Amino acid sequence: MIQLQLFQDEPEIILERKMELMEEKYHNLRKSQHARISGLNKEVKELKSELEFLKANICKGNFLL
Repeated sequence: MIQLQLFQDEPEIILERKMELMEEKYHNLRKSQHARISGLNKEVKELKSELEFLKANICKGNFLL
């Protein structure tokens, strides 16, 4: 059941609500981007260490890993 309003909200109140929603969306987006970037940084570090391991073994002539 939907409750109808007797009076419409003032434009300032409507704008404040929209601003709060936008701030919440921005905060959630920022958090998700931070998590994504952290995951990618972890993958890059792993790939770098794997590459260094492969380079070292190739230079030593250890082709059997």
